[in-house]
Amino acid sequence: MQYSLEDLERNLKEASITRRELEERLVNFCKNESGLGKIKREADLIFPQVESLLQQTQFFDERISQVEHQLEQIKSSVSKHKLHKEDLLQLYSILKKLDIVKQGVVVAEELNNRQKFPDSMDLDTLASYEHQIQQGLRCLRFIYSFGISNSCLAASQNLMEKEHVRLRSELVGRLVSSFHLHSRGLSIDKEAKWISTIIAQGKYMEIAVQEIVSLLNRFGVAGYLQQASKVERRDGEFLIHMQDEKEDVLQSLEWEDCSVQELDILENCLDLANGCKRALVLFDFILNQTFGTDYHREVAVGFYDWFRHEVCSSKCILGHFRYLNDLNGYIDPSQFSLRLRGLTICAEKLRMALQARGMDISLAESLVPDFYRAEEDLAVVCHRHVLVYGRNLLKSISFCHNDLGDISSFLVSSEYSYLRGKLVDAGELFPFTFPVCKITKQCIELSQAADRIFQDAHTCLQNNLSLLGSTLMKSISELLLLYYRIVSANCYNVLKSQLFAQAVYHNDCFLLAHICCIIEMRKPLLISRLDEEAANHLKKQDYMITCFRLRCEGSSFLAKSISATKDAIYACVTKATEGGSFEVCYQTSIFNRIQRSLDAAALSFESLLVSWRDYLPKSVSRNIGSGLLENYCQWLIEAVVALEDIPLKTSSSLASLLQEETEKKTGLVAQVLDWDQAVLSERCHGVSSLWWICKILNSNLEEIVKMVQQGPLKRRIPKDQLVKIVTSLFEKTAYRKKCLQQIVIAYSASETK
Repeated sequence: MQYSLEDLERNLKEASITRRELEERLVNFCKNESGLGKIKREADLIFPQVESLLQQTQFFDERISQVEHQLEQIKSSVSKHKLHKEDLLQLYSILKKLDIVKQGVVVAEELNNRQKFPDSMDLDTLASYEHQIQQGLRCLRFIYSFGISNSCLAASQNLMEKEHVRLRSELVGRLVSSFHLHSRGLSIDKEAKWISTIIAQGKYMEIAVQEIVSLLNRFGVAGYLQQASKVERRDGEFLIHMQDEKEDVLQSLEWEDCSVQELDILENCLDLANGCKRALVLFDFILNQTFGTDYHREVAVGFYDWFRHEVCSSKCILGHFRYLNDLNGYIDPSQFSLRLRGLTICAEKLRMALQARGMDISLAESLVPDFYRAEEDLAVVCHRHVLVYGRNLLKSISFCHNDLGDISSFLVSSEYSYLRGKLVDAGELFPFTFPVCKITKQCIELSQAADRIFQDAHTCLQNNLSLLGSTLMKSISELLLLYYRIVSANCYNVLKSQLFAQAVYHNDCFLLAHICCIIEMRKPLLISRLDEEAANHLKKQDYMITCFRLRCEGSSFLAKSISATKDAIYACVTKATEGGSFEVCYQTSIFNRIQRSLDAAALSFESLLVSWRDYLPKSVSRNIGSGLLENYCQWLIEAVVALEDIPLKTSSSLASLLQEETEKKTGLVAQVLDWDQAVLSERCHGVSSLWWICKILNSNLEEIVKMVQQGPLKRRIPKDQLVKIVTSLFEKTAYRKKCLQQIVIAYSASETK
């Protein structure tokens, strides 16, 4: 028997009603306690109905099971259908991407066949190529994500990436080439707007902005913005008007919203204030003419380095500062502090403006210059300028007579007073005493520069610019040391051969060494007036080392010439005494030969002293002259002492010869050096000793003993020399022995006193 679903549903409803009725009837029978037979009859009637209902429900269960099985099959089919459909869609997408890749490869090959982009290629074509290549690269990366890769795809990717770089460079290059700096300012072609749109869409913003910033750096635009008398914006042009030398055009303060105190500071450094403001105006001009306001943030971040290193850097504080080389430089270090404060104010205004345009807060805040770093930069620049100044000054030195000057020209100068005796609020300390002599003009300028640096360093240390002040103090030593390092190398041949150049070189070195001494002696006073940090910086500088090196170097060439002259004089004395000439000097021919040899020594005296007389300080020349004369006399004394036997007829002739030579050389030295002969004789121990030896040669034993006992002789001639001369003069007798004992006793008595 077959039932439809509708029949089953209807029969179930009826069976449910029948079940309830049967239940009620059964309950009623039980309550009324009807007879068992009646209950049986009722049960016989109900049982077939219940059995029929059970058969119907069993069939219904079978149909439900069938439907559930069919539903499971349908659900499986549906899910498989969806999966297959998704696979088909993905396959279609891949095929579509592959088609696009094929188009991109075709474009890449076409671009590759072109050796370079023709100038006539319009921007639409460039944009189309750029879009197709980027789309092709995206497709390849999508395909690679499925693990699909082969050599053909890799070659296509390599080709497209290469063309992508070329195309990007072409677009950025065209944008940069649309910027022009002419005599009046900066202009941007109208084409730049369209190119920058393509660049922005292609996400080349960072590269493009870097190129523009690099262009501004090469043009030196930041410097023009500071120096311009005014700037003017036009459609596509940013004009920079420079002040004509014949015109009196004043700069105008362009910052707004400044306090009265800030305005007072900025008015003293208008170039910085105008430069920073104009840099912001130029930034807005480039933004509007190229990328547009939608890219404020990207361009602001890209321009950060330009603002940081060109507009707000310490070199802006320095401007065209040339320490020592430029009379218009900022000599007063307080100007540096003022300009730093001015730039700090400008940078703060600039920070707020760029932050409003989308620049990151951290980047914008770092635009404000670091005071210590700026001072450090200035110190480096000043130190470099000092050394450059010294090198440029000293490379022209030649020791020509026209380049020489007198030390008085430096000493009487009223401008350079720090080293001559005065410090600010320190009173008169001591005069700058230095002997009169000839020095080079370059040394005078170097000394004046050292004085000026000393003033600036002192001012810096007083104004809490410890690093700058200590660097300037250190620069003085290095500047002065440059003299001997450069001059001794460049003028070595001149110094080696020309005596007057040696004298001037000596004077220069000793003058510079004297400056070091003065500074070293003033350090305690300076330190007492400074704070702890500045005082510690100054304590580290030791100028006595520089002084010692300069003095040693200054004396080196003089010492070599003096040594050579001594050798020449000694050779003359040796020649005069060779072969026992002194022992037979009573012979006229021998006497004349000795005189000629000793006269040759006089030429050595004269050539050296005359060459140095007009250049060296008089005290130095006299010391050198007396030293040479001392050596000359000592060599003659040694020659006399070396004689084994001095006959009577020889002693008088020898005494006459020695006395004559002593007077000659003493007179020569005194005349050349403008010195009183008596004073020279008294000062030169050898002259007086030789005079006493001449007196001994003309005296007898009794007179010699009396001279020793009375005292003067003991102070002039050593005991051993006197004993040797007496032994050579007189024969060996008991009387001579007695006299020698008396001489020894007299010397011993004076030694015990």
